[in-house]
Formats: sequence, C-alpha cells, structure tokens
Amino acid sequence: MVAATGLTDPVLTRMVAEDKVPWYKKPNLRVMYIYLFLCCCGVEMTSGFDSQLINTLVSCRSSATLIT
Repeated sequence: MVAATGLTDPVLTRMVAEDKVPWYKKPNLRVMYIYLFLCCCGVEMTSGFDSQLINTLVSCRSSATLIT
C-alpha cells in the first residue's frame, strides 16, 4: 500500500495501537510464546551438546591423528 508520496500506509501500526488487550490474555499468543520458548531452549541445549562432543573428540589422542 504505497501512496503516490512514497509513504507507507500504517495499517499494522494502527491495528496495534487500537488493540488494548494484553498478549497474556490471548490464548493463541500464549500458546505461541510457550512453543517459541521451548524451541529456543531446545536449540540452546543441543548447540551446547554439539560443542561438547567436538571438544571431546579433538582432545582425544586417537582423533588427533585422524584430523591432521
């Protein structure tokens, strides 16, 4: 929705300003934020686990000969 002046139509900004219900009172947003939190925790846990495996592999003497 670009006008002739090059400015955008602030439809979304206007909708957010008119919405007076907080996010925690909307069931769909609560569920979405819970899933998002769980996904972020899962990513953080697995990225640390991968780093630990790589560090352990590099520190072994037998793997040092395989890498170099």
